[in-house]
Amino acid sequence: MKLKYLALPLAGLFAAFFCLLLLVALLFASDEDGGRGGIYYGGANLSAEVLAHRPMVERYAAQYGISEYVDVLLAIMQVESGGTLEDVMQSSESMGLPPNSLDTESSIRQGCEYFSELLAKADRLGCDLDSVIQAYNYGGGFLDYVASHGGKYSFELAQAFAEEKSGGVRVTYKNEISIAENGGWRYNYGNMFYVRLVSEYLYAAQFDNETVNAIMNEALNEWILSLNEEQVRTFVETLYQVISASQADDLITFTADWKKSMNAVVTALKEVDDQTAEMLRGIIRSLFEIAKVKVREELAPAKKPGRRFRNKKKEEKAEAHRPVPEDAPDATAAQGSAARHAPRLRGSRHRGSAE
Repeated sequence: MKLKYLALPLAGLFAAFFCLLLLVALLFASDEDGGRGGIYYGGANLSAEVLAHRPMVERYAAQYGISEYVDVLLAIMQVESGGTLEDVMQSSESMGLPPNSLDTESSIRQGCEYFSELLAKADRLGCDLDSVIQAYNYGGGFLDYVASHGGKYSFELAQAFAEEKSGGVRVTYKNEISIAENGGWRYNYGNMFYVRLVSEYLYAAQFDNETVNAIMNEALNEWILSLNEEQVRTFVETLYQVISASQADDLITFTADWKKSMNAVVTALKEVDDQTAEMLRGIIRSLFEIAKVKVREELAPAKKPGRRFRNKKKEEKAEAHRPVPEDAPDATAAQGSAARHAPRLRGSRHRGSAE
């Protein structure tokens, strides 16, 4: 079979597809990964008061090993206090203290530590990120509840948990989200809308195919150059093993029939020894870390997908020939006003320890 000899020179061209395939299969094969989903790329409409706390949030997030969740933590802060209260992350209760018992730095430190504990518990139980966010409001017991109901957050689960804990007692709770959902009420335990509230201050990027390809190509080039000889050899040999398991005669057949070959691929990866599997996880993880950085770079200049990889000449040409009505409103000013006046919707808390 000639695939082994084709794999190395074609590794750069096919790495994106195979890395995704390997990542999925390795996650299936791993007993350590919790399957946390819900990837957010950054904060949206955060107030100046919240953004002023970013350096301290970054410092304590790094201390507790959760730097990739800084934007989520800032969104939680926005919901909890808008950045204006002394106990800025409203984390006193997670220590068993009365509300508003902590100063600002202690609140951020405890909020980061508590969130890291919830993440660790979610990993053990196999719960997703949205479950962790809701558990920041409800307490760690919510993760046990989610784990016993499939491991994936849903609003229905959050609502059922609050109904159970409150004994079915409802209270009036009116904002745009609650009114649209049920006319304006919640159960009297925490805030069953918490994930939706936090998500108001987060965004996930959406790119066209051209931008995705450009980002991935740039990430792949950087990733390939970052691998040492042993990592390249391990990756290529495993790649060959995976393709061989599919019993495809060539790369074209393998690509065309990859769905049919998935079971064989997963089985082959499960047979990889622990040391090699761990190295592969690190290799794949490094690719996605690089890709995440590229996505953030793409979004950072204007928080607008596709900015760096647009064909600027085409855009400028199209813009030059587009008629502008004399009475057209200033879109930039309107967007800025909308961002400045975005509502701060705070959550009612009922949390305890992560455990």
